This record gives sequence, structure tokens and C-alpha cells, in this order.
Amino acid sequence: MSIIKDYIKILINFIKKYIWIILILGIFLLTTYLLKVINCPVKFITGYPCPGCGMTRAGFQALQFNFVKAFKFNPLIF
Repeated sequence: MSIIKDYIKILINFIKKYIWIILILGIFLLTTYLLKVINCPVKFITGYPCPGCGMTRAGFQALQFNFVKAFKFNPLIF
């Protein structure tokens, strides 16, 4: 049990140390999600889609054996 308590202490110290960064990032992501401003924060910041963009849709298409559509959503599915 003391290992769990140690991990909880480490987590609490981390949150206390970086609370402002966590809050700002959380507020940014929440407002962009609620206002439907952006879909992907990486694409919004860099201008390039991240490797994960479209991965869920590609995975669903691959599970339905529609490999062409899966590849069009995200080639990294394969």
C-alpha cells in the first residue's frame, strides 16, 4: 500500500507544480471543443495533420474490410 501512497504523492506534487499549465491547456481544449473551432490541436498549431488524425475512422473502415476507405482516412492504419 505504501507504493500506491508514494505514487499519489508524486502525482499531487506534479499537479501542484504545473497547475497553471494544466488549467490553461484544459481551458483551451475545452473552449475549442465547445465552439467547434478546431478538430485537432496539432493541426491548428502547426498547420499539418498529426499522425492520429482520422485513425478512428480508418480503424472502423478496416474492421468492416473496407481497406480503400481506411487508407484514404489515414494511411498509417496499415
